Amino acid sequence: MAELGAYAESPWESIGRLKYELLRTVRLVVDTGIHDRGWDFEQTVDYVMENAGDDRGTAEYRVLRYTAYPGQATAYMVGLLQLLDLRSAAEASLGDAFDLATFHDVLLGSGNIPLAYARTLVEQWLTGEATP
Repeated sequence: MAELGAYAESPWESIGRLKYELLRTVRLVVDTGIHDRGWDFEQTVDYVMENAGDDRGTAEYRVLRYTAYPGQATAYMVGLLQLLDLRSAAEASLGDAFDLATFHDVLLGSGNIPLAYARTLVEQWLTGEATP
């Protein structure tokens, strides 16, 4: 949305977006802390409060969720990075003809799909084998 000018009126409009970017980063650290480094509940809650700015209740809720879903935060980020990589490849391939809305149609038009299939769809689109 930021690329489309949704937060262009003032820097204050980006605060929510930046807060969620920070939260995704905190989730990666917490996922690793809990499931690889052996962080206990209080240590993890304190980390979330200090780094995401959450109150104790929200931090506790998040930590319980992250504890129950090992690797979810990491999987989310891996997916995001792969989608951004696909987008970069499409932009490089199409140059000025790249259209973000069409790219989104290619990916979202097939529903909830595995990342490997997303790559296939984008490659087919770029080679003209498929249309959005």
